[in-house]
Amino acid sequence: MSIDLNDEWESFLNNYDENSTAEFTCPAKATDRKTHSDKTPECDELYISTKTMLLYLNHSNIDVATIFWKLPVVEYWKPLEGIIKKQMKVAAHTKEECAENMRRLKDTYYYTEHIIKQIDNPIAKKNKFKDERKVTIGISTKNVTNYRGKEKCGAMFNCIAITFRFLNRDGRYHEIHVKVFNTGKLEIPGILNDSLFDRVKIFILDVMTPMFAEPTYFRDVPNENVLINSNFMCNFNINRDALHSILRGKYNIDATYDSCNYPGVKCKYYFYNEYGTDAEKQRGVVLDEHRELTVEELTKTEKYTKVSFMIFRTGGCLIVGNCSEIVLRFVYDFVTKVLVTEFPNIYIARAEEESNAGKKEAKIRKRKIVVTTPYFSQLKSIAL
Repeated sequence: MSIDLNDEWESFLNNYDENSTAEFTCPAKATDRKTHSDKTPECDELYISTKTMLLYLNHSNIDVATIFWKLPVVEYWKPLEGIIKKQMKVAAHTKEECAENMRRLKDTYYYTEHIIKQIDNPIAKKNKFKDERKVTIGISTKNVTNYRGKEKCGAMFNCIAITFRFLNRDGRYHEIHVKVFNTGKLEIPGILNDSLFDRVKIFILDVMTPMFAEPTYFRDVPNENVLINSNFMCNFNINRDALHSILRGKYNIDATYDSCNYPGVKCKYYFYNEYGTDAEKQRGVVLDEHRELTVEELTKTEKYTKVSFMIFRTGGCLIVGNCSEIVLRFVYDFVTKVLVTEFPNIYIARAEEESNAGKKEAKIRKRKIVVTTPYFSQLKSIAL
């Protein structure tokens, strides 16, 4: 039985009472998040993962191009301490220089090279021949375990990248990366403690001393922290949009958040050095009298120490900066205080389905390594 639409509309108008009310019940949408919890979780302690240290040799003008070929390299499979890998960008301006470099590489047990630039034009007025390539001699553990499909081609003319291997107190081998610049500056990332740093300094002197006619030692310059990487967990999920608004509006922190480019809230804390660790004076922003300065001018004044921290949805926090450990821990205290204070406004709960969802099993990667019988016999004899 069909009903005419016009008849239905007329029936509605006849029975309509403007004083009558109608109640509608919207079905509740399933939600997997809530906005508040009665208990504020405690943040974990700050964990300093790595430090990058600086040292200076007493030689201010080092011929890195010559030293690179002289540095001895230990074959990776041998259980010995020493240099297991060295890397540098090598340039040749004549065919004879290029041929000499190729001859030197033939004397090595293992090497890789990546051609960066190659010019061979005899009729050109300038730059008739030029060959630039990144040369890597030796192999490290990272080369064996890393599955990077495309190797980075970056390297520097004025720097030798060296990988040392030495035996730890627990009987395990440890590898450390060192960059030796032609100015005598040494950059050492991945320093975990002072004892490791002392071991690295001894190895550097043992390797570099035979390269010079004069005695080799470290200049009496205070050790500098180039970069400190640290992290901690606040143990609750975070509404990043709300946190970003609070940091900018309430605390005036230089914060940016764009989920399309970076998954966390990126912030910059400007530590005013004259105020020290006075929490009442430090605000983490550039003072009004210094706002007219550019970033370069602000850096030259050395009035501020910039520390960056990133906060992610899962509660993970990273703090990175070219600063001392005192400044780093001061920023850590500031970040934890903000997270605890603003907990009711930024907290979101994790869905039960998310926690109970099936986890993907880690894919087991396998690599086949073939060892010849003579190599295995030699290795076995050394081990015994």
